[in-house]
Amino acid sequence: MIGMLQEVGPYLVGNKYKAGDLLTKNPYSWNEASNLLFLESPAIVGFSTDKDYEYHYNDEQTANDAFTAIKDFLQKKAPEFKSRELFVIY
Repeated sequence: MIGMLQEVGPYLVGNKYKAGDLLTKNPYSWNEASNLLFLESPAIVGFSTDKDYEYHYNDEQTANDAFTAIKDFLQKKAPEFKSRELFVIY
């Protein structure tokens, strides 16, 4: 969560991460100049779950899943971003 909020996100987390400190706006956050989309990789790990025990975890499947997710996002979920430049960082 700290990476999402502080490293690339809109907030700084407290003073040296002390419990109870408030969030403050990060004037240097990436979201000031760009839009970010994070994909969990490979699929069905971390916060994702599935009962498909036949799912194969390998580089080719992960790449195909990522391509499908980005294509679906740009075509169905957020088509307003289709005309913007796309940079893939892994």
